[in-house]
Amino acid sequence: MKVSKDMIRQNNYKEILAICSDIIPENEVVCVVLKGTFKEYLICTNKMVYILKKGFMTGHMFGKGELRLPYSKINNAEVVFHLASGYFEISTAGMQNKHYNYWSQNKKDNPSQQPNVIAITDKGTADLFRQAAQFILEHSDPNHISSSGSTTSNADELKKYADLYKQGLLTRAEFEKKKKELL
Repeated sequence: MKVSKDMIRQNNYKEILAICSDIIPENEVVCVVLKGTFKEYLICTNKMVYILKKGFMTGHMFGKGELRLPYSKINNAEVVFHLASGYFEISTAGMQNKHYNYWSQNKKDNPSQQPNVIAITDKGTADLFRQAAQFILEHSDPNHISSSGSTTSNADELKKYADLYKQGLLTRAEFEKKKKELL
C-alpha cells in the first residue's frame, strides 16, 4: 500500500492506516484517510472507497464491517451536519438515501450502524468529510465539475483544480493532467 503525499490528514492517520492495512491492496495508493466519531474509517485510494467499521457502537462487537466501492458505482457522497452532530453518506444504486439521527436508539436510524454512513460530531471533522465527498465525486465522475452546465472559462476551471490541489484533494499528477486538458 502506497500513501499519496497529497492526502487529507488527520492527526491519527498513521494509526488509521495501520488498522486498515489488511483490506487495502498493495497496488493502490491511499489518497484520503478519515476517522468518524466511533471506530468508523473512510479510506479513499486511487481505485476504490473503503468504509471500515469496528467496535460495539458500530454494531460489530466481534470482527468488523467492510464496504468497498469502486468510484464508478458511486452516485453521491454528502455530509449532513447540524448543530452538534451529523453524518457522511455514500450513495450507490440500490442504496436509498434517508435521514439519520446520531441520537437514535433504533439501528435503522443511527448512522454508525449503517454500512455506507459514518457518524460525525464536530464541525472540523465535518469539513474534512466535505472535502472527502468532493474528492469522491470528482473521481466517480471525471466530468463532475464541468458537467454542471455552467458557462465557466478554462481559467476558472483551472483555478478550481488548483484550489483542490492546494487542499490536498488532487494529486500533483491529477492536477497536471487537468491543467494540460484545459490549456
